[in-house]
Amino acid sequence: MNDETYKPKAWEYHYNAKPNGKPLMLLNFEELELSKSLLLKHLSYAAYIDDKTLYSSLINSDKDFRDRNLFGLRKSIRNILNNIKCIDSSHLMDGLNDDLNKTFSNDGWRKIRLEISQIKKRNKKKRIELSDHIINRIISFKKDNKLKTYEETLELLFEREEMYRELKDEQ
Repeated sequence: MNDETYKPKAWEYHYNAKPNGKPLMLLNFEELELSKSLLLKHLSYAAYIDDKTLYSSLINSDKDFRDRNLFGLRKSIRNILNNIKCIDSSHLMDGLNDDLNKTFSNDGWRKIRLEISQIKKRNKKKRIELSDHIINRIISFKKDNKLKTYEETLELLFEREEMYRELKDEQ
């Protein structure tokens, strides 16, 4: 099993809590890569001190377990990411997900999943700077061709540009 086919398990709720809405999921490889810095931040003693409600009762009750677990999780994340292309890391990912499930409370994991979702959205959208003149031309082209989105507008422009190149090459 490689990183493209790995399917993470669902979050196992603490105290048999029932999920409100969509059930939480643990991490896949892509999410681990995207959220490395976020997870490492939350898997620190400083983050634990800042908000203990993010962590499970097991972490809150046993200092030695907490210290070993936080350090071990940080090491596991780095190990998986360093070896993701070299070896079958699915068993390592399962172990990491199990440990994350033991470390965070239901609400804590929900907060982390929300932050991961925001990171994913930010990575999907790209912003480019254009002069007002170019923007006005794009808006005008969009209206003239009765297009709904700027993406459709740019796609049509690219298609026309390709057609123009093909015609030019034929001459």
